[in-house]
Amino acid sequence: MKTFMRLAIVSFTVYMLITIIGLQADIRKSETQLAELEAQVAEQQLVNDGIERLIADGNDEESAERIAREKLGYVMPDEKVYIDMSGK
Repeated sequence: MKTFMRLAIVSFTVYMLITIIGLQADIRKSETQLAELEAQVAEQQLVNDGIERLIADGNDEESAERIAREKLGYVMPDEKVYIDMSGK
């Protein structure tokens, strides 16, 4: 009976050690994911701030036209666009 009790205690201890090691690996993985997500949040916040500035500045017609030309590649209906193919 004494040997059985020791075997049970050793088995339980080994089981707990394996469980703790597994949990530590999960924690490290979760911390890495958290850091990546926090970096994505910071990057998206910068994008959002830029968009908010564009919206705040975009109340006038000139800003809207500039954004349409630069970001969307729009041109006026009667405007002719020439593209420099020389690469300069």
